[in-house]
Amino acid sequence: MLSDIQRPVSASVVKSIWRSVLAGNSTPPVVLPEFDYLVVLGSSTTNQAFALNPILGRQEHPARLAMSQAGYDVPIISKAVDGETIAGLDTNVNAYLTQLGPISSADKSRVAVVVNIGSNDIGSTAYGAMAQATKDAMLAGVNSIISKIEAFGFTPIIATVHSRKTYSEMYEGWADGMYRPLIDSRTPFWKAGALAVFDYCRLYLENKDVPNWWNPDNVHPWMATAPMQQYTAAQLASKSKLPAVPATERVLIYLPNAMNYFGGMNSIAGGATGSSSSIYNTKGQLISGATFGWTGAAGISGGFRTNPGAWGVDLANNLVQGCTTVSTGTITFTAAFGAAFANRTGTLRFTGSSSTTGRLT
Repeated sequence: MLSDIQRPVSASVVKSIWRSVLAGNSTPPVVLPEFDYLVVLGSSTTNQAFALNPILGRQEHPARLAMSQAGYDVPIISKAVDGETIAGLDTNVNAYLTQLGPISSADKSRVAVVVNIGSNDIGSTAYGAMAQATKDAMLAGVNSIISKIEAFGFTPIIATVHSRKTYSEMYEGWADGMYRPLIDSRTPFWKAGALAVFDYCRLYLENKDVPNWWNPDNVHPWMATAPMQQYTAAQLASKSKLPAVPATERVLIYLPNAMNYFGGMNSIAGGATGSSSSIYNTKGQLISGATFGWTGAAGISGGFRTNPGAWGVDLANNLVQGCTTVSTGTITFTAAFGAAFANRTGTLRFTGSSSTTGRLT
């Protein structure tokens, strides 16, 4: 059903996507930055494109699929929050980035952080009509966010913000008045000619006549969702060096419990037995017929992991499947990969942790 919905959208906007991808990138720099992870910060539009879309469902695996179809093994970690404003993100950004967990100093620059914020500040008010004090505060807030990302050692990327239906041209005024000049001054590498490398505003303008581009509230993405994921993958690749999809096959097991979506990591919450048939490969493709079950786990009661100091979810580990249980004793996992893996040989490695032990494989 989902693929049937998305297929005509992807075909109808491909020219628009690649026109934006290629703009201004005919002479790339000699030395390109290298990234292993992409973090997206923003409000509800970003959240619905990369995390939970109320019409299309969860988007973590489709977003990963879009990246892998472009040939790259780069997880997209969404820390976007519904209703977020520039001031709110400025207040919360340190907490969001801290939640990503420890990462060595040498690897920090390999974390790209796209800042896609401001639509809730703009609403339906034109750039020229907005009070100067409000514009000054918005500009100062984005500058502060960028400085805080830099203080973490990560690589900040400023994006122009998505428009609302019937306001596409008005949002272009904001892009020209605030966002593109700000990119010139703070992150000039992420400029593509007259546009931003991550110019979601222009992507929306060029596709504003696509049926159901927005969902019925005229604010959030519907048909825009898959092109946004494809565009994000293509734009990151256009200005950086990314790890290729590996030959070694890995799987991501979806367990329907708290915090299970973050970077493909999972926790077992409650119940001594359980199972899941939502087994994905690292390209974001569902493995038909595969199941994963467990017995003997007391699990956790909910919320974040109950093993402080033994990180189970962080940038350093989000490519490795993990499960956490708080009880001591024995837990048994059973993986059955079905016809898709018939006649295959090899070694399956599973990584987990508990409240009483560190990570083990």
